[in-house]
Amino acid sequence: QMNFGTTTASISDTSGNLLFYTNGVYIANRFDSLMLNGNFLNPSFYTNDLANDTFGLDLTQSHIIIPMPGQDSIYYLFHCSMDSFNVNAAIYTRFVYYSKIDMTLDNGKGAVTDKNVVLFTDSITQGGFSACKHGNGRDWWIICHQNWSNRYFKFLVTPDSIYGPYTQNIG
Repeated sequence: QMNFGTTTASISDTSGNLLFYTNGVYIANRFDSLMLNGNFLNPSFYTNDLANDTFGLDLTQSHIIIPMPGQDSIYYLFHCSMDSFNVNAAIYTRFVYYSKIDMTLDNGKGAVTDKNVVLFTDSITQGGFSACKHGNGRDWWIICHQNWSNRYFKFLVTPDSIYGPYTQNIG
């Protein structure tokens, strides 16, 4: 029942059963209903203007879901919207957020326990998040690109915390 534009993210359990998904405006559970505390993602003028739009946000790779390392029922949603204008009137992302979802809540339908937590503030390319499993087979790397530069920001997600940003300049 959720309409999608460009922004999409979803995750399934290890058996392939859908757990939840988002269009950047809200999070729905596997029953296609608003997840408990799953509304009002990405506080910004852009999201607010599109909150009633039938297609959700229009940002490629701007939302990514990973399991919390060491947990089988808690997930992180890393996300962003468009937030600011620069002197050239370009719109860009200023905030990288995370939200935490616990699938044991609301009778197994899940609930958002931490929402729109600011992980990082900078000028970030609109969308383009990537996730890569750490070489240790447990942790995760989340990667995003600084706007108008060759710099990338990396965050290490472990069972006890999210570390970073670590930076790397490429090319």
